[in-house]
Amino acid sequence: MVKKVLIAILVMAISMSSIFAVDSMLPSDDVTYNMVTNRYSKTSARILSMGGAGIAVRSNQDALYVNPASLGEKGLVWNVPNVAITLYNTRDLIATGIVDNYKNIKDDMGKYTDALINILGKAGNNKIATTDAGVGAKLGRFAFAVDTQFNLNTYTPSTSVVDIAVVPQIDVVTSLGLGYRFFKNNPVNFDLGIAARLDLRAYYEKVDVSTIMGAVNDSSTFVKSLKETTPIMIGYAVPIDLGANLNVPGGVTFSAVLRNLNGNFSFSQYASLKNANNNAKDTIKNNLKIESPMSLDIGFGWKPKFGLSWLADPNIAIDFVDTIGFFNSASLSNVLVHLRAGIELQLLSVFELRAGLNQGYVSLGLGVNVMNVIHLEASYYRLEFGKNVGDKPIDALTIRANLFWER
Repeated sequence: MVKKVLIAILVMAISMSSIFAVDSMLPSDDVTYNMVTNRYSKTSARILSMGGAGIAVRSNQDALYVNPASLGEKGLVWNVPNVAITLYNTRDLIATGIVDNYKNIKDDMGKYTDALINILGKAGNNKIATTDAGVGAKLGRFAFAVDTQFNLNTYTPSTSVVDIAVVPQIDVVTSLGLGYRFFKNNPVNFDLGIAARLDLRAYYEKVDVSTIMGAVNDSSTFVKSLKETTPIMIGYAVPIDLGANLNVPGGVTFSAVLRNLNGNFSFSQYASLKNANNNAKDTIKNNLKIESPMSLDIGFGWKPKFGLSWLADPNIAIDFVDTIGFFNSASLSNVLVHLRAGIELQLLSVFELRAGLNQGYVSLGLGVNVMNVIHLEASYYRLEFGKNVGDKPIDALTIRANLFWER
């Protein structure tokens, strides 16, 4: 009798475990998800085209994400809305014909699926696309913004190219920032600033590339599966950035930004988005922690004054990022990994030409400011997705459009 009871209990336990069994979606358990630990970064076509440098360059409302100390310079900015689209592996994508023939992708899905697999096939991390949309404003020394960002992260195991995993990730971010300039009437003055944000982040269980491509043919089924059957992680973080500028005569600024304080995420895992919308009892796992590291970045900016700023207004920026990580393994060869540099030239207050170096990779960009209302920007650059510089450089193209007003 006891034996039969034990067997019955064992069978019930196995049955229940099969019902609730969900693969771990934590980066610590599955490297497929390691990109979800990255801190939120608003896509700035300007900064990207300047090699990722710009800590010490005035950036009005975008200072919320670049350097909150820059909010210390009073101003009024309305940025409603701003939208950016980024495509990665751009050169290879264009070569496949996907961009030119996007209207007919459904008719030759197999060809384009194979092409995408070949592009993403090198082992490790990659991305397909990022989209940003948001609104924001700067009122005097105070700024706020609400932004959304959607990422299609990918990971390819070294053992099989066909096992490329795609991890959809969504961020909804509310940001507040405040800056103040001390001794503003003196030749030498300094700014202090703080920015805090609530980052609500969700990411789905990994899906394969063919499923993503298949969604082009049957988007309704794919969206339904994301809502009703695909496991999802939902969490939040409340990171804080602290910034400081030292402004000296000659248009020179020295800056430092301590980023992502309190930036670790707290997640809950759900069997599906539908379950997450119900109530807490549908949670599979609660209080799952994901570490998102902080960094200390320093920057140098120079805005030369030639008396012809209406004709040509230059900006020069040099940043040294993640100094904490650098000094943990300091070496001359490691300097390039942390170095960013860029230059911007504004012509007639309408046209913007930009260039930069990011870890030694060249970046280029341009912008058009139409009557201080419509702002269009484009940047082409490379990012390193490998462990070391040169391992896996990925090219990207960002297009950004703003409707804004500034004074």
